[in-house]
Amino acid sequence: MALDRNGDCASSDWIRAQFNGALPVFETKLDLQEALSAERKALEVLALLQRERRLRDSLQCEIRRRHAALVIATFFVEQHLARRRRLAE
Repeated sequence: MALDRNGDCASSDWIRAQFNGALPVFETKLDLQEALSAERKALEVLALLQRERRLRDSLQCEIRRRHAALVIATFFVEQHLARRRRLAE
């Protein structure tokens, strides 16, 4: 299975476009094995990059949630302190 740049299943048209309309020709069985090995390694790297992106996205979501909670907590603390100041006057 071939994957496109986004990690989605690549169509044969997309694959041909990567080779300017012609699929590669392998001279020997060793060439084919090397190409398949390189493809496996590329897919492993792609999987790692996708995992890293998912982790980064989830961490960014967590940071946004914590920031929102901090903003809300700061607002309530400021309101509480303002109320105490008004009562002290």
